[in-house]
Amino acid sequence: MHRVTILLFPLFLISCSTGIIDDNAGWKPLKSLKSYQATDFHLSENIDYLEIRQYTQSSQTKITPDGKYKRYEKPFNPKDYEVTLAVYRKPLSAFSQKIIKAFKAQKPVLDKTANLKKGGRFGMMFSINHLSNVFAIEKNQSFLSGKRTNSVFPLLGKIDTPAEVQMALWLHNKHAGKLYRKIASGYEVIIEYNNSLINDGECGWFKYKAHISEHGVFLSNQLLEKKESQNGCAVYD
Repeated sequence: MHRVTILLFPLFLISCSTGIIDDNAGWKPLKSLKSYQATDFHLSENIDYLEIRQYTQSSQTKITPDGKYKRYEKPFNPKDYEVTLAVYRKPLSAFSQKIIKAFKAQKPVLDKTANLKKGGRFGMMFSINHLSNVFAIEKNQSFLSGKRTNSVFPLLGKIDTPAEVQMALWLHNKHAGKLYRKIASGYEVIIEYNNSLINDGECGWFKYKAHISEHGVFLSNQLLEKKESQNGCAVYD
């Protein structure tokens, strides 16, 4: 009994100081982003359809016959992409074939100033880089696009649903939220995750409290608790 009290006491202190584990604090659960439906998002009034397209660049190191290392690059291909998220008032299939064809032909901007969903895996022998652009169809059937994270939120409008809270975390390359609550300056979100890949940072289990504004600005990320991995970390090479 004494052992249990000692183990739980630090967690109790954290809970009291942050108000995280408080049944009356207004915390509500979040689902995974993929679990939400299109109707769970509220687009800006002038937007009928929005999608995030991900483009991939890869590089591989090979050993030449004379024993030297040589890096081979596969650049971004503007025509080769994956739609990682689509939010809409009406699905893309509801538009005319002319609009669909023209929309799919919209070209991304993949230069050094682009930062939307920028990331990847970086190893000694093989690396993959990801970069995304946002594309949207307005009510008058004209097109909009953007290459930066802050390009998305004006199209989404004010964040006012749990789905949009989770989407905001995703757009900022944060781990999925577990709990959220509305506060005067936006939303607080509890994030919990395990990391077992040393390329992604420190190994272990982590718990954060993030703060996001109603307009999608990521304001802060406070570490609440962490536990070291007992089994070590793998390395992506």
